[in-house]
Amino acid sequence: MPALSICKSQPLLLLPLYVIIFLAALTIPDGWSSLNADSRVNDTVIAYISSSTSNHEIRLINPDGTQDRSLWRVPSTTHPADGIGTLSWHPNATKLLFDSGHDWQRSLMIRDLYTLSADGQTLRRITNPPGPENYARHQTGTVTFILNAFEQGDVQL
Repeated sequence: MPALSICKSQPLLLLPLYVIIFLAALTIPDGWSSLNADSRVNDTVIAYISSSTSNHEIRLINPDGTQDRSLWRVPSTTHPADGIGTLSWHPNATKLLFDSGHDWQRSLMIRDLYTLSADGQTLRRITNPPGPENYARHQTGTVTFILNAFEQGDVQL
């Protein structure tokens, strides 16, 4: 118990330790960012989700505030709750990762993860693929079934 009484009587002795722990925590790199803006890649451009468009637009801006520009938008009919969630730069700065519910009609998960190239030209859904543009590559055929309905009422499939 003497160590406890020393800490109680001289709390300033631990202050340098707390400062070191705090500074170390600031320098620990995290994985994918959970923020709505990410500028960790070379400090050359900041990607953010525009709040003025109801979470429907990813924008880029230089760290000095110049060249604010649109990179990609979800369809205008998308409900704000189904817009873009969070985003983060890929470590090699060639694409962004983000989640969105803009295509919820074709998703079992309601929201999916997407990558978007840094130039905004290539959007790729990485959860629940493939998209309708790739359906032609899959086998087609027919399904036959027999339904014996003995109850009155509507039958729904």
